[in-house]
Amino acid sequence: MCTAADLAVRFNVSIATIDRLVNAKTYQNRQYNAVELERRFTRKGEKNNMHKLTNKQVRKIKKSLCGKRGELTELGKQFNVARNTIADIRNGSTWGHIV
Repeated sequence: MCTAADLAVRFNVSIATIDRLVNAKTYQNRQYNAVELERRFTRKGEKNNMHKLTNKQVRKIKKSLCGKRGELTELGKQFNVARNTIADIRNGSTWGHIV
């Protein structure tokens, strides 16, 4: 059987970390946070309580995209979101379920 010190050396962590793991104080909060994050972020579009755009706005953005220079910034200002949000919509990495 290994001691806490042996495990700490083996896994390159502190003895305190090993003690917290043994007493279930380190990762129990992480499980709760994972459940909370899954609940909040697996909902798509308007069903996600963190959304800033509506389905109607996203459709309008997608129709407005034509490839001209500066359009991402312009649309971002128009809809009060970041330029990267518009780029993510264009690339389908977010709001991909809206056609």
